[in-house]
Amino acid sequence: SFFPAFRQHRSRFDCNDFKYRLSMSDKYIFMRWKERFVVPNYKLSRISGASYDGFYYVCYDREEASITGYYFHRDSDHYQCLKLAHTKQTSFAHFELA
Repeated sequence: SFFPAFRQHRSRFDCNDFKYRLSMSDKYIFMRWKERFVVPNYKLSRISGASYDGFYYVCYDREEASITGYYFHRDSDHYQCLKLAHTKQTSFAHFELA
């Protein structure tokens, strides 16, 4: 696994009865993100040379307020990584590409 914190789930992950239970005290939240459209043109569903067929496997670190994700599609380059980090501001919280 690319996420060290996910190792505790790895042996059961492929089982049919696997259930990921989130606790309010968990440091990490694991997700799978699917791209649906391009911002700001939500009507655009395809871009030449780009793929929306895969998924991002994502780990949100609640203590660090950071997100790490890896894109997966069987026909794409492997290990495409997305990293987002919280930038402290006095107005409102947001993430920016690292």
